[in-house]
Amino acid sequence: MRKLLPGFKVKKLPVLIILLFLIQITPLFALKFDIWVPKFEVAPESEYKELLEDVVDTINNDINFLVSDLTRQIDEKTKNFDGNPRKLIGAFASSSVFASDGATQRAFEGYDKFAVTIGPMVGVQLPVSPFSIVNEIDALDTKLTDDGDIRLGVNPQALNAQIGINTSKFLLPNLYLGVKLGFMNLSYPGMSLGSISDGFSFNGLSFKTLSAGVMANYQFLAHKKLPGGLIHWRGVNFGTGFIYQKTNLSSGLSLGTYKSDPEHIGGLREYDRDLDDALGVLMNLDPGDPVYQDALDRLKDELGITGNLSTTDFSTVPGSLRNGFDVTVSTTPEVTMDLDINTYTIPLEAMTSVRLFGFLNFSFGLGVDIGFGSANLKVTGQATADIEYPSDIGAHIVEEEKAHLSITVGGNKSPAVFNPKIMTGLGFSFGPVILDIPVTFYPMAQGYNVGITIGVVW
Repeated sequence: MRKLLPGFKVKKLPVLIILLFLIQITPLFALKFDIWVPKFEVAPESEYKELLEDVVDTINNDINFLVSDLTRQIDEKTKNFDGNPRKLIGAFASSSVFASDGATQRAFEGYDKFAVTIGPMVGVQLPVSPFSIVNEIDALDTKLTDDGDIRLGVNPQALNAQIGINTSKFLLPNLYLGVKLGFMNLSYPGMSLGSISDGFSFNGLSFKTLSAGVMANYQFLAHKKLPGGLIHWRGVNFGTGFIYQKTNLSSGLSLGTYKSDPEHIGGLREYDRDLDDALGVLMNLDPGDPVYQDALDRLKDELGITGNLSTTDFSTVPGSLRNGFDVTVSTTPEVTMDLDINTYTIPLEAMTSVRLFGFLNFSFGLGVDIGFGSANLKVTGQATADIEYPSDIGAHIVEEEKAHLSITVGGNKSPAVFNPKIMTGLGFSFGPVILDIPVTFYPMAQGYNVGITIGVVW
């Protein structure tokens, strides 16, 4: 088979334009990437196989060269990004532990018979103090770019309920047992995100949570009322339990359709004038012309063929084959995320509180959350290039394999096992109705939780 002239080179192959673009978004993914190299071949039904085979071989060779260079560029651009962002994933796992105490009754133990509470709680782990995060928000972006990982996680538990019972009359004096349950299942359909960027669309979100546990509190020091009744000390209670919590978040984002400007791929006239001249002579001769056979022999000689050609009718040779043709490439990159968290928490707490003026409640306590479990994160970005050809050449050159890029980040991390905490809260009680705003600080982890508890005790 005759080879193309050494000077021929596809310098700006358009099928790779979108792959080069995707280098710019790889920092989002921290990065395991796979590239499927586009491969072209002559259409089996084409009657001009001999004219096209070298063209296709040269394009494929250049694709492999450019993809190798693309891979090098991606490696260089993402060298600081960790394919398993352990700090980020671990922070999501720890924030699940921090959020496990929704609908807490810790500030209102000492009731006579039963307590029923409901309410949301959110746990968060920050890389810096919440008092400085506003000033350092720009630095967080730089830190993520430099380190490829950051300790930042959040876990909202929107709906929790707890039922408590005083077992003093049938099991053990001053012992309070409880059962808690929380769940949420939210799904949002796809929607346009044109306010962020034209063409962006949100492909849907699924957010599911489940929390279940058993609680136990012992009233170690009894309640005391000071003279006048304006101050009521609720004593000291010790609490523990076992809480299982599961959170799953799945979402997808379409980054809009990107379409390249037309790129010109040269034809025979550009890279092999002798072959084009021989073909041009044949196209202007009838098979019965006395010099037709001489022109055909010359064409076969240019192609290095001694046998018969696939066709001897050159009157319909596509003009794009001789003059070259424009190609456009379009693609719609998509990003999908799946976060799955399973944690087990054993709280150990000592709590006290004071009620003022018969309705205002202040609580304070110390403790530790012992956490187990894991968080799994997987984010995938992918794009497939669709190539548009002129109709007269599209019937002769086909893609055996499409250009495709897949970028994946993912990993698994457990929460911190030992999480000391400082607990406080502000509450109100109106007869049997209680309202509490519990807040917890985890000083070793820059972790926090805050919730709202509404309930009835009697």
